[in-house]
Amino acid sequence: MWIIPLLIWIWAYLRETAFLPENANLERDGFEPVASRSAVLKRLPPGYIFLDYRYTIEGCTLSTFHRDVTSSQSAHKTRHPVYTWITYDYEGTPLSVCPGSHRSVPFTFSSPVNVKAKSVLFNCDLIHAGTINWERIPRRAVQYKVAHTDDLPKLEHLQKIDKLKVGDCDKSNFVMDQLYRNLSLLFAFPINHVFTPYLQNRESSILCKLYGEDRCFYNA
Repeated sequence: MWIIPLLIWIWAYLRETAFLPENANLERDGFEPVASRSAVLKRLPPGYIFLDYRYTIEGCTLSTFHRDVTSSQSAHKTRHPVYTWITYDYEGTPLSVCPGSHRSVPFTFSSPVNVKAKSVLFNCDLIHAGTINWERIPRRAVQYKVAHTDDLPKLEHLQKIDKLKVGDCDKSNFVMDQLYRNLSLLFAFPINHVFTPYLQNRESSILCKLYGEDRCFYNA
């Protein structure tokens, strides 16, 4: 008898809804639309700077939920939160987030919402993903990292990075993409806090070969 309630809970948990960007709050929800680099620094407390980091995503890529554990406060024990600022060259709803999940690390209890905004500042501990590109229209997104100067020694691995990832829109498999997306949310804890070192930009690892080379995401 427990199977039906479990399936209902899974359906409700995975169900994605729309979120009005103007209602977002960085401290409460973990994300907030911010229009420019200068506005980012004005939004944050004194002492925050942009790292020498840029990660560009183009084309069509797998949209799995994750935390940016290579730059998160929980993973690196920084004194202050670390943030990702991402800009989109895309007319649509590009980003999905689980509001408040930055405050429940390593777990998450909130269902995803889809945010329509051209640029978003979010806590690196927030669970998020790009929305599935149903139209197979090439997208372009650029990520930057913002950290407090007190924490720079713990984030040296993020400096001097300029990475480009290009996804082939002709190879999109929406059924499998949706499956991976759902699994990444249901099993966010092990994926982000146990298996990430094996999935993260390591095409030669066993897990990458099991998933397929194109399934190894750069969890930045």
